Amino acid sequence: MALTAEQHDAVARRDGPLFVRAGAGTGKTRVLVERFLGAVLEDGIAADSILAITFTERAAAEMRSRVRGRLLELGERELARQAESASISTIHAFCSRLLRANALDAGLDPEFSVLDEVAAARLAIDAFDHALDLFLRDARGTSALDLAAAYGPDRLRTMVSTVHARLRSRGQARPRLEPVEVGPEATEQDRKAAEELALLAKLLDLFGGVYARLKEERSALDFDDLELDARDMLVRREGLRQSVRARFAHVLVDEFQDVNPVQAELLDLVSGGEIFAVGDEHQSIYGFRHADVEIFERRLAAARRAGRAVSLTTNFRSRPEVVRAIDLAFGSIWPDGGFEPLRAPTDAVPPEATERSPRVELLLVDRTSGCWDELGEGAFGAALADVTAWRAAEARLLAHRISELAGPGRPFAWGDVAVLVRSGTDMHAYERALAELGIPAHSHGGRGFAEAQQVGDLRAYLATLANPLDELALVSVLAS
Repeated sequence: MALTAEQHDAVARRDGPLFVRAGAGTGKTRVLVERFLGAVLEDGIAADSILAITFTERAAAEMRSRVRGRLLELGERELARQAESASISTIHAFCSRLLRANALDAGLDPEFSVLDEVAAARLAIDAFDHALDLFLRDARGTSALDLAAAYGPDRLRTMVSTVHARLRSRGQARPRLEPVEVGPEATEQDRKAAEELALLAKLLDLFGGVYARLKEERSALDFDDLELDARDMLVRREGLRQSVRARFAHVLVDEFQDVNPVQAELLDLVSGGEIFAVGDEHQSIYGFRHADVEIFERRLAAARRAGRAVSLTTNFRSRPEVVRAIDLAFGSIWPDGGFEPLRAPTDAVPPEATERSPRVELLLVDRTSGCWDELGEGAFGAALADVTAWRAAEARLLAHRISELAGPGRPFAWGDVAVLVRSGTDMHAYERALAELGIPAHSHGGRGFAEAQQVGDLRAYLATLANPLDELALVSVLAS
């Protein structure tokens, strides 16, 4: 399939930085791949002179596979072989390679290990426990003990670890909280808040120190360390920074809406600002990882003022009917240019061309209606007795509609139906409503059988029997 005019513009403009606002399903990965190919085949750029940054290992593997596949499709077997070693990776993998190649200058053990999220979380728990012991030492009768009693160890750990991670994502290698001065006019509540902030700042400092020491003892870095150490090394060593910039003729960044401040700074250091960035602020999903979507919004606005921005709006993923419904819904949420309407390809199958044309329906349940209060306990039966009344009604309504669309003698098979939920909290309600009508369903996530607390406890017990040194499993058993 030929590139659309929008895609061709994004691929062909390789004379400088370019920001691409790519709506859902508009083929951004294809644009990245074709831009990579254009640089190699048309501009004569070596494959290993292109740096492509993705946000997951899976996305990196897919992009590498597609680049190689397209080169083979074009008969470029030697270039396809060279592309196997191209710098297509996550930002963490890139930082790891950079630090290993310059470990001594970075003050690191060349054989350092990288902690995955689970290992880092476990080490952070140990670090907090040690830090809390230090914090409470000789604390009897002091405000420090009052703070610990008021919040409890679990809430304190959540507060401290969250602040620690957020400040590191904003560039602080050793996070600290600045004290707040209160004047004579301050209320007792203000004074108490300032005092608690000072105590939390002390606990944060203790936690940061212990966590850093535990990692150093293991010659280990977590993901934040990779970014911060690489950033600091590039800032400190101008020669290395210029060398890295000279090595990469193009820097491509996928999902730019999900970068945090440190990552954005790091990418600027590597590219000198000559970045081809693809993203969509409306698809920013990694706020829990301290991504800052405002970075993308500011960069996109600046790129538009400089004439260095394009948009992809042709959606290849959904039928025209669905695209029109999306435009109608989101156009009202983000008016005045905040949402760029999507459109179906010009060769999209028209609705009347098939008997199984999908339609967009809106099934509504009034959650504020007083009628729910009039229903007695157990109105929806034992299966949904523990579910809020309006949610139970919604689940029943959805299950009934699915039974009309799919199954024996219906236009669709059971496997043609997918139910997407905002969170797994009420997934069990939909599962039970489907089961009542004999509709087979398989859930991903939520509190399905495999995720039930009892099953998790049993798995942890068996894991402890198999390996008594598995601390995580042991703690799970003791907590059950």
